[in-house]
Amino acid sequence: MTKRIRIPGLLDLVKVDEPDLILQLNGNPAIDRNVTPSGPLLNRTLPALVKRNLDFAGTLSPVIRAREDAGRIALSAALYRRFADPALYETEQWARCVAVLGRWLSTREEEAVAGVALQQLIGGILVPGYRADRAGWDAAVAFDREVRALTPLARLRQKLTGSLERARATLTDRANGDVAAVHGTGIAIHNFVASLRQLRELKARGERIAAEDAARQCRKAPKTVMRQVREAIELAPFGRLAPGTLVLFALDDAQAANGDVRIAFLDGTWSGCPATQFSVRLLEATWNAAL
Repeated sequence: MTKRIRIPGLLDLVKVDEPDLILQLNGNPAIDRNVTPSGPLLNRTLPALVKRNLDFAGTLSPVIRAREDAGRIALSAALYRRFADPALYETEQWARCVAVLGRWLSTREEEAVAGVALQQLIGGILVPGYRADRAGWDAAVAFDREVRALTPLARLRQKLTGSLERARATLTDRANGDVAAVHGTGIAIHNFVASLRQLRELKARGERIAAEDAARQCRKAPKTVMRQVREAIELAPFGRLAPGTLVLFALDDAQAANGDVRIAFLDGTWSGCPATQFSVRLLEATWNAAL
């Protein structure tokens, strides 16, 4: 259910889980990413903190760059082409990863086994000579944990221990500074592991369904993605949303509402995930390999 949370001077936020409204708002040029901070305290500090966490040696992760950012547009187009290349799905590295993941579904092996295999596939696609290992996977787990820890106490702990910086440095080093590869092997990969976890549970229950159905049931989206109002707009039933208002798209809930993997990753929109179909194909291949 779409709702608004307003705490004067502290927070003004709209959370949206209706698929059609998410697409409508995502397509509105008045709503963007990497907006100049404005509005109540948390509306200024939260986006700034996310931006700081996803800054890799001065290069922002593509998932927080604005819709008109030329570098983001070019990178997105290049990634769409790469993941759409039929030759990718005939490679030895693809077959090796599918075999490892298919076997993992039927075992009690730790999640790191799947994580390293995925890092090797994704990293190898994006960075020549990429080498995944347990240390790289541990860094991905630590990075995912630390970027979600947004409280003042967590930030103090990060500063004192260097936990966030160490994880970020390890991922960046493995990816030779390629921010798309860092995102794929350190951030987006966790949604895929969550999907594999669901597939594993499906397999443990003895389900014998088509790969297409298994992938549709188990594909996990990001829980939320953040946008911010750049120019004032009207949104029923809330009325005027002032510049700086935070807008959270609850993508996982939206996908659950209509079962469409495309809404979960905003496929076909300016901010769509270039690897949506790659993810679906890998889930399907993994399920078939496990049968």
